[in-house]
Amino acid sequence: MKKHLIFTLMVVFTLGMLTSCQYDFYVPELPDIDPEVDVSFSQEITPIFSAKCLNCHGGNIPPDLRPENAYASIVPARVNLDVPNDSKIYTKPLPDGSHAAKYSDAEAALILTWIEQGAKNN
Repeated sequence: MKKHLIFTLMVVFTLGMLTSCQYDFYVPELPDIDPEVDVSFSQEITPIFSAKCLNCHGGNIPPDLRPENAYASIVPARVNLDVPNDSKIYTKPLPDGSHAAKYSDAEAALILTWIEQGAKNN
């Protein structure tokens, strides 16, 4: 009898926990990026690196993402123009990635667009 009561209470507790869960799905708000307007490496991409990456990649750990060295450090070694989604400079710091510093969803979208546009040094 006691085992039956404990089992029943466990089932009721488990069902109560499962039905009380609430999930809030996060849908990121991405900026409207006009694919016809070139993303500027110097004006839009290097500021992301400066804000997020320079603590580690400021000259001691490759790639060197200081503004004066960033382009030469990532293109072509970490940029895949054939399959932009596979570019290491894009995939490694993705918001759901394992890298210490992570891009925001908007920053990731901007970097991917820059790569899709040919990763120009502009």
